[in-house]
Amino acid sequence: MMGRKYFCNDVIYTIFKKHHCPVCETQLSRIKVSKIVNSKSPEAKNYDFSGTNGFMVGDVEFIWDEFYCETCDKTISIDEMKRIERTARFSMHIRAVFDFLITDYGLEYKHQEFLNAYDGNWTVQAYSFYNNSGCFTIHNLVQRDELDFYHSPKFSQELSELCGKGVNICTIEPEIWDKHTKIWFFKRPFFWLNNNKVLSVFAEVLKTHLSKNKEFFGIQI
Repeated sequence: MMGRKYFCNDVIYTIFKKHHCPVCETQLSRIKVSKIVNSKSPEAKNYDFSGTNGFMVGDVEFIWDEFYCETCDKTISIDEMKRIERTARFSMHIRAVFDFLITDYGLEYKHQEFLNAYDGNWTVQAYSFYNNSGCFTIHNLVQRDELDFYHSPKFSQELSELCGKGVNICTIEPEIWDKHTKIWFFKRPFFWLNNNKVLSVFAEVLKTHLSKNKEFFGIQI
């Protein structure tokens, strides 16, 4: 008799919260998805064969929940849905805190996603603000949740061209950075782990800097 194992991917997230298709906005439903894996197969290392009565051997049917869009006829894994929603929230935050670059200084804005970046399974979210004098890009390596900042001579749809030259955002208005990153003479140990906080302070820095200068990181305003 073939073994069978159910596992639940985050009950509160899947059952008690509503989720919508990133393509058509249809509310997603939950469906059961299954796969039969042999305990001696190469892919067995990706599955947990432990059971209530010990280790299951041979063919085992693994069953789990995924989201389903009836309109697109597409399934979305729980982990992928979390990544999509996290990216959407982060994108909204960036657009909100840096909106003054668009409305007050006339910069163009573009958000791009690069899959399988750097010859691997890396995903990069790139948020670019640009005009004819150059492009400033906020680079988010999704898997590590890391932020980097780049200047390039012009906007591009190629990641390698967007990441022309790395810039240190702490070189402008250092007194503002010190105000937020230090307590007296001591550094706040967790400040740089909060990307939303870092970007909010950076927006404050840019507003102050641009009130006194007509450029930032080589981009003429």
